[in-house]
Amino acid sequence: ETNTINFGLAYEEIKLKALPETPPEFRDFINQQPKGDDFVLTVGVSKDTRDDFFFPNRGGTASATLEYTLPGSDYEYYKLNLLGSYYLPITNRFTLKGGLGLGVGDGYGDLSETGLPFFKNYFVGGSKSLRGFKSR
Repeated sequence: ETNTINFGLAYEEIKLKALPETPPEFRDFINQQPKGDDFVLTVGVSKDTRDDFFFPNRGGTASATLEYTLPGSDYEYYKLNLLGSYYLPITNRFTLKGGLGLGVGDGYGDLSETGLPFFKNYFVGGSKSLRGFKSR
């Protein structure tokens, strides 16, 4: 069993530029705040009870991470992410894995009206995992 606590502090210099194919809802945000400097604090805790790191048969993992821009940053927001997985042996050769991820985020301060910056939004899947929609 492993328990971990993580701390991080980062500086982000962000420069945004609208292209012709940029969606209108993003274009408005970019026109209002085309650049910014953020100081991002990250704090996380995790627990790992898997019986083997590379080939687990039982046990699980759980983690919680908070990403928070310090007051005075140009893009003030927070994100809280919860992740978990569990391994259950079905037979000697097969193991069932279940997992769940939850996240919430929002803007505060100057971004309390507009919410989370679009470049920090949560997205489902990727270009090859979510079918039936045109890519942006």
